[in-house]
Amino acid sequence: MPTGDKIRHLPDTVRRKIKAQQTFKGESLADRGGREIRRVGKRPTLKKVLAHLANLSPVNPRVPPAQVIREERGEPVLTKVRECALRPHTPASLAGCIEELTEG
Repeated sequence: MPTGDKIRHLPDTVRRKIKAQQTFKGESLADRGGREIRRVGKRPTLKKVLAHLANLSPVNPRVPPAQVIREERGEPVLTKVRECALRPHTPASLAGCIEELTEG
């Protein structure tokens, strides 16, 4: 049998804002509250999420994720500069690195 639960200590400003949103959508506060509580109730607990993550096999991407993100953002030159800066250099390899950067 359904029960009529109440939410206490909800600031008036929050209640008014949600009430206005729900009026615009043609729903009641009870509809919104019930939907939100059901949504939260379906979410897994932190313990379950951590157990799931512990069971996953490790992923070793061919391309480092940071590099992919930089390239998608349009930062290929910065990626090359960072890669070049992180490598140990002899004078000849430094000249080759500079040449790589100025070609592109």
